[in-house]
Amino acid sequence: MAAGGITSAGQVACFCCGQLISVGDITPFDQHPDQGVCARCAEWLHNRSKPSSVNTSRPAWRRVKRRHWRRD
Repeated sequence: MAAGGITSAGQVACFCCGQLISVGDITPFDQHPDQGVCARCAEWLHNRSKPSSVNTSRPAWRRVKRRHWRRD
């Protein structure tokens, strides 16, 4: 690899998964523009940054729904 992580074919490795992708298809980091991630890893990171949809206002044992079984 050449300096900056760019290969002679104009590709760079994704910082997350290591896949070689073209320089134009990488999503660069703000603080480190010479490094970045591929589109798949960028989507995964975006989904991980979303808040959890789990309701944490009640204790875990109260969040479990009770099932009422009928006996005929």
